[in-house]
Amino acid sequence: MKEKIEYVPTIYVDEPRCDGRMACMRVCPTYAIRVKKGKARIINDLCIDCGECIKACPNKAITPITSTFGDIQSLESVIAVASPALYAQFRKDINPGKILEGLKRIGFSSVHDTSKYCVIVRKAIERFINESKGQKPLISSHCPVIVSLIEIQYPSLIENLVPIREPRELAALDIKTSTKNKNAVLLYITPCSAKLLDVKNPRWKEKSFIDGAIPIRDIYNPLLSAILEFKDIPVEEPPIYHEGLEWAVEGGIINYLSPSVLTLSASGIANAKKVLSDIESNKLREIDIVEIYACEGGCIGGSLTVENIYLARNKIKSLSRKTPMHSEIEIENHQFELERRWLGRRSKTSATMDLQSAIDKMKKKEKVYARLPKFDCGLCGCPNCIIFAEDVVKGEASIKECIFEELNEMKEDFNTLFQRWK
Repeated sequence: MKEKIEYVPTIYVDEPRCDGRMACMRVCPTYAIRVKKGKARIINDLCIDCGECIKACPNKAITPITSTFGDIQSLESVIAVASPALYAQFRKDINPGKILEGLKRIGFSSVHDTSKYCVIVRKAIERFINESKGQKPLISSHCPVIVSLIEIQYPSLIENLVPIREPRELAALDIKTSTKNKNAVLLYITPCSAKLLDVKNPRWKEKSFIDGAIPIRDIYNPLLSAILEFKDIPVEEPPIYHEGLEWAVEGGIINYLSPSVLTLSASGIANAKKVLSDIESNKLREIDIVEIYACEGGCIGGSLTVENIYLARNKIKSLSRKTPMHSEIEIENHQFELERRWLGRRSKTSATMDLQSAIDKMKKKEKVYARLPKFDCGLCGCPNCIIFAEDVVKGEASIKECIFEELNEMKEDFNTLFQRWK
C-alpha cells in the first residue's frame, strides 16, 4: 500500500477577520472551501494553493503562511533568490540592478537572480522533448498550482509532467553548494504562496534547497523606499538573461523553444482546466509541450504581487528588449542533476471501496440532489448543490442546512396551523 503523505497547507483562514461573505468559496476552482457558522473553512485535501481566495477575500482574512519582512532582520544571514516577477513590480526606470541592490539594503546578506537558470531549464526541456521521453503533450511543471490541480483532478496526466527541476531550485542548489556560510537561510521572493508547496510538501523525490519564501507584497514598500534613496546613484548591473525575465509572463518558456517544437500556452485557472481536460480527452496529441500558469498572465498575476498585470507585462517586455542577450549557456558546463523522479503528494481519490458501496453512495447522492432546488445559491455554505449533496452523503452536512428545505418545512408547518382554523 502506498504511504499517505501528509499535506501541509500554505494558506489559512484568520477567523476573527472572516465574516462569511462566501467570496472565497465562489472562486475556489476545486471546491475546497465551505462556510460554516459564518466562517470559511479550507479542506486541505482539495486545496491547490492557487491563491484565488486570497485575491477574492474583501477582509484579507485568508493569509499565506510565508516568512515576513521581520524575519529578515531577526536572522543572522539571509540569502534572497529573486523571482523574475519581482522586476515587474516597479516603474520602468527602476532596473533589476537597483532592485537587487535594494534587497541588500533592507537586510539580505546576498541576492541572486534566477534568469540564468531559466535558460538552463529551457535548454533541458528542449533536449527532453527531442529525446521523446514521456507521453505527449508534455506539461510544464514549474507552476506548483498546476501540478496540484493535476494531482487532484487529472491524475492520469501526471506522466505528462516534465520531470525537470524549476529554475528557483537550480539557483538554490547552486547557492547552497557554493556558499561558505552553511547556516544561511535561503528565501525565495515569491509572487504566490504556492511556491512553498515543494518545500513543505515534496512531490518529487529530490528535496528542496529553498528554506522558505517571502511575499513580494510584504517587502515591496521597504524595498521601494530603499531604492528611492539611491535611485540616482549608478549601481553595478548583474548579468541578467533576457530570456529568463520572460518566464514571469505567459509564453515565456515556449517562445524560446525551437520552431520545430509544437507548443501551446494558457494562463488562469479556468483556461488551465479547459486545456487539461482537452489533453485528457486526447484532443491535443499533436502538441509537443503545453505551458500552463495558474495565475492570469503568468507569475506577474500572482496573489502576492502588487502591480497591475498589464503594466507588469509591459515592464517585463521592456526589460527584455533592453537587456543584453546572455543566453550562450551549455547545460553540460553546469554540474546539475536536472531531471527528477516523481514522488506524488496526494490524490482526490479516497480509500478503496467495493463497487456496491460506491453505487449505494451514488444513489444516495442522486436522491439528495433531486430534493434540492439546483439554484447553486451557496447559502448552505457549499459552492453548489452537487457538492452539497456529496457533503450530505459523507455526513459532513445536513439536508436541513439548505435554506429552501427549511422554507418547505416552514410552509408545511403553516399549512398544518391553518388547517386547525378551517
